[in-house]
Amino acid sequence: MIVTDAGVSAVILLMRSDVRQSASIFKRNIRQIRHWLEEESKLATKYVYNTHIIRIFECLLLDL
Repeated sequence: MIVTDAGVSAVILLMRSDVRQSASIFKRNIRQIRHWLEEESKLATKYVYNTHIIRIFECLLLDL
């Protein structure tokens, strides 16, 4: 009975540790994905802005 209780306790401790580690990895992955999305958003905004500026200059040059 004592051996069974010790075995069950050991499994519970290992599972708790595994859950904590998995949660930590998940949070880190979510932060990384959020960072990537923010960077992509900034790049997309910059691209759109630059594209519009180029089109404006092209229109101005064509009007000359």
